[in-house]
Amino acid sequence: MDSKIPAVDWENIFDDIDINTDRTIRFMPEFVERVAQCPKCKTIETVELIGNKLLPSRKFYQMDGNIYHNCGSDRPCNLHH
Repeated sequence: MDSKIPAVDWENIFDDIDINTDRTIRFMPEFVERVAQCPKCKTIETVELIGNKLLPSRKFYQMDGNIYHNCGSDRPCNLHH
């Protein structure tokens, strides 16, 4: 029987570790929902993020850490809790 163990990417293994202010360590990035408001067309919609990365969306995209609406706005959306 040939059982293969997946290779560990040792260079990037700690990329998703976040040390909180209370000194606890989390290994999974936090899933959050934010309300995105487009500054150009005023669209308001909920977007989903894991850590600080936008989950795939038809109407929004992420570039340089900012979230943009696909209406053609050159300014990033405002995110609200």
